[in-house]
Amino acid sequence: MKIRYIFNPEHDLCLANGSPHYLPPASALKFRADCHRQVEQWLEGIMGEAPLAAPSRNADMIVPWGWNSVLVKQLRQEGVPEHLLPNEEYLNLIREYSRREHAVKCAEYLNRCNIQQNAPAPAMAKSSNGAYNSAMAKSGSEQCYSAMAKSGSGRCYPSLAESSSGRCYPLPIVAKSIRDVEATLERWGKIVLKSPLSGSGKGIRWVSEALSHSDIGWCLHNLEHYGSIIAEERQNVIQDFAMLFSCNLPFKSGIEFFGYSLFFTSNGAYKGSVVENDSFIEEYLCSQGANLAELHRIRAQLQEHLTKELAGWYKGFLGVDMFLFSPADKEHRRAQLNPVVEINLRLTMGHLFRHLAR
Repeated sequence: MKIRYIFNPEHDLCLANGSPHYLPPASALKFRADCHRQVEQWLEGIMGEAPLAAPSRNADMIVPWGWNSVLVKQLRQEGVPEHLLPNEEYLNLIREYSRREHAVKCAEYLNRCNIQQNAPAPAMAKSSNGAYNSAMAKSGSEQCYSAMAKSGSGRCYPSLAESSSGRCYPLPIVAKSIRDVEATLERWGKIVLKSPLSGSGKGIRWVSEALSHSDIGWCLHNLEHYGSIIAEERQNVIQDFAMLFSCNLPFKSGIEFFGYSLFFTSNGAYKGSVVENDSFIEEYLCSQGANLAELHRIRAQLQEHLTKELAGWYKGFLGVDMFLFSPADKEHRRAQLNPVVEINLRLTMGHLFRHLAR
């Protein structure tokens, strides 16, 4: 099979813009030009096939960093036949499921699983209208779900108590108005605001105590363009990492665990990765306060959730970013886990470095 690999690191910026006519910034295009040969050789190793030197139109299969409407337009202009390109419905699904609201949905799923497995009383089922039974407040989930009625959105505010006790992991708020943003700021004091779609280090804003005029303008722009803003309590991050998966690749089915990625960021932008095997990364994370059994449980629950969400239509690689953080509550000395920061429906640098570590 002749496979054409394409390194298009501007993918996230293209998704955020949404137009097939979008022109990525010169810096992103230069990075693509400088690195594409090396990265495409690494992609060859992941897929187990030789790269194709011929034009894309002569390929049997195209494997990009990520599919978006800008790339599809470029390939059409090169003469690539339609049967090698995803249709508009698939591109719309990629863009929709790349929104950070789906990471919030995944975090809610993990919280429900955590409560059901660890609460001292049986977890209460939702009623027909989707609301939780009031008796739930008497179980181990009390600290998380007692704020549901106060939030006005059906979402709970996170606690910083140890997750192994059956309480919540950090859960962002999907804000639909300036007032929603102000409410999260009033509760938490320091928050991180994120666009539902953005590139590495872009679309992220740190706010303390009060919204400035600039913050309000940024919020209004995002609300008009995307319809929402993701608001998170700001945490003292100890270590960023990710769990990597593949979905419905040739000769495989469903969501399969690919490995861990241990990486570093600055103000939300990727800075570099550690090239090591999974055993090393697990040992390192545990030295920083992670719980190995919890990591394995989260991995299995992510596979369950992602299979329900993606396995019927998505084909490719994906990564779930997460981090360890220090709790503000000094009584709980163990590092806490934020298991879903965002979900990337594309290849990541972690996938490449995991291949090199094997």
